[in-house]
Amino acid sequence: MRPIPKFLLIHSATLKKESAENVWGKKTNTSTSLSGVRFEPVNVRHWNVQEGLPEATVRMFFDCHNSVPAGTEFDTGDVITFNGRDYKITNVSSLYDERGLHHYEVYLI
Repeated sequence: MRPIPKFLLIHSATLKKESAENVWGKKTNTSTSLSGVRFEPVNVRHWNVQEGLPEATVRMFFDCHNSVPAGTEFDTGDVITFNGRDYKITNVSSLYDERGLHHYEVYLI
């Protein structure tokens, strides 16, 4: 399968990860600038029964060939800032082709 074309990957964002506690019990945050990604609204919302909230409102595409920085990993609970708004990652889907990992679909709320 071919990479997601660059002309579709028109957005940039910031990934914020919270690290583990250091020896003094303080957590630190790291920020990574993402470019060559794509954001789209989620048309179908799955409702979280326990909290009564939608599980995702936006989906971000991160191509393993054309998005930067290469090797970025996403975890549930990380925060992505896009257009001045913070979104929390609720789910990450890793999609593969015949050569390996093709792209991530990151679901945000």
